[in-house]
Amino acid sequence: MKRTLIAAAAGALLLTACGSDHSGASSADHEGLSGTSTSASGGGSAAAAPIGKPAAGPHNIADVSFAAGMIPHHASAVTMSDQALTKATHPKVKALAAAVKKAQSPEIATMSGWLSGWGQPVPSPTMGMQHGDRPMPGTMSAGNTGALEKATGSAFDKLWITQMITHHKGAVSLAKSELTHGQNPEAKALAQTIIDAQSKEIAQLTQALTTMK
Repeated sequence: MKRTLIAAAAGALLLTACGSDHSGASSADHEGLSGTSTSASGGGSAAAAPIGKPAAGPHNIADVSFAAGMIPHHASAVTMSDQALTKATHPKVKALAAAVKKAQSPEIATMSGWLSGWGQPVPSPTMGMQHGDRPMPGTMSAGNTGALEKATGSAFDKLWITQMITHHKGAVSLAKSELTHGQNPEAKALAQTIIDAQSKEIAQLTQALTTMK
């Protein structure tokens, strides 16, 4: 029954998020391609994230689907960042990859604690969230992962930036859906943090891609 609920919630979130706007403002701190301190969400490796404490206040199915969808979404950013830390040639790409990887673990831990406290299964960070044949917005498809693995040099740097922009837009989309439909105050606060941080990074990534062409 619990797994049925979380699957239905994830599907509902996907349908809402796919139609969402991807814009937003920024507010967090992490090293971006501009070389300035910008905001991001969290810190640490997704795979090693412990489960945090339960969320205070009431919750609804949108809160459940937000947490269940964002955990593997964050984990896909860690996978991309691991690739960049090994293969990127541009120093600022490596810097951003390190910051993105560091950013994910606390939020994964936080959302895992929420789901556990709500009596919902906690998805594995390595699990892709699918709705039919469509992945959750911004997560890495098998084709994108393969292309990134094959790319080298400046081609890798440009592809990584392009895919991270798409990834961030997906996170913003999921977070905006939570702001609209969610109930839990902690979940809505985290959603706003993600929107603020990753919207600013999208602008930085876009600028960096322009200068690299």
